Amino acid sequence: MMQSGQLLNREEIMVNPRTGEKRWLQTTKVPLRDKQGAVVVLIGSAGTLPKMKQVEEELRRAHDELEKRVAERTAEISQERCCCGHSKNI
Repeated sequence: MMQSGQLLNREEIMVNPRTGEKRWLQTTKVPLRDKQGAVVVLIGSAGTLPKMKQVEEELRRAHDELEKRVAERTAEISQERCCCGHSKNI
């Protein structure tokens, strides 16, 4: 950042190695320049994001699991039917 002078703003998950608890953190760093435009210092902040991020992650996992189950059931149904669409059990 000292060379590029670009702002950094990112979200990341931190995991407590002892408990396995996940927390979302947001890190922001801003370069400050002198009169000649050279970056002389970085100012940064970091903090936890609201519970909403954790809920978003849980929803994504639930969605992925549901999609997997739908695909598995669709495959089962297609195996139960013959090529003309009738049930193989008839």
